[in-house]
Amino acid sequence: MNILIPNSFCYSAIGITKTLKRLSKYQVCLWGTGEEDKGVASGSLLVDEYLKSPSLNCASAYKAFLSSLIDSNGIDMIFCVLDSDLLVLDEIIKEHSSTVYVNPGHQNILLFRDKLAASKAIEKIGINIPRIVMEDAKVPLILREKISVGSTGIKYLDLCESAQLNGTVFVQERERGREFTVDVLCDKDGEPHLIIPRERLEIRNGMSFKTQLKRDGDLIDATKRICHKFCLPGIWNVQFIKNEKGVFFIELNPRISGSSIASITASFNFIDLYIDHFFFHNCIPSMDKLQEFVAWDSIVTRFYEESVFPQHNIKCPVS
Repeated sequence: MNILIPNSFCYSAIGITKTLKRLSKYQVCLWGTGEEDKGVASGSLLVDEYLKSPSLNCASAYKAFLSSLIDSNGIDMIFCVLDSDLLVLDEIIKEHSSTVYVNPGHQNILLFRDKLAASKAIEKIGINIPRIVMEDAKVPLILREKISVGSTGIKYLDLCESAQLNGTVFVQERERGREFTVDVLCDKDGEPHLIIPRERLEIRNGMSFKTQLKRDGDLIDATKRICHKFCLPGIWNVQFIKNEKGVFFIELNPRISGSSIASITASFNFIDLYIDHFFFHNCIPSMDKLQEFVAWDSIVTRFYEESVFPQHNIKCPVS
């Protein structure tokens, strides 16, 4: 099976690349691309075949490059690891009916790319968000770009600071609390089969370095509500802050995250199930069953290889 990971040179791709190499059921050939020469970034050395691509800033050339690569090399499946690739793949995949790409949908891509629109949409289904402030307030504030990648563009505002607001940013009241990323596996209809909340314990260079898997009912329930509203297929992640006031939605990324390898390492390689379902059209086991295969409360740290520190005995999934 030929699997393509566009922009596989980037850090976000390393986790999924290692996970695909550890598949128990399938032999795969991994194709990677990137703007950098092979060897400049470690991710380019982890794939079996690596091709230098045009810049994402040259949209037409980049799309033509990917289309040619898919056709010329019989690509069976594509994994997206960057927000910037979501709209590109959404457009070109229509020309490649034999290639499987789990598309979150054009409207969902646009919605969750716009952090303000996404926050308002989530609030409408009864999930808390940090209060959106469009005027002076006597509370700690954060300034966010409306269109952004991950948590980039967030700035903590001093109350004495004068923010020059325009149509590209919005302001929210700052919520303090425990930060969580929730990894989600849904079937083709957007029905959840695995929901794994992870608490961020330590951040290094802006990335989650140490994380703990928590079976938190409030976070799982909020995530289920999002699943049932937006019907996002595949593997994606959503971020929350939890404090004494409740659970607050921060953002949703409709793609696999770079840190999702923590959930995979401390449970089982559910990429096998992903391929089973989306490529071979097999059913995914129920959520009740799969949640029991997670090493809840385990702490995962990220080095060149992830390490797991189990907190109690767990079940092992049956292959």
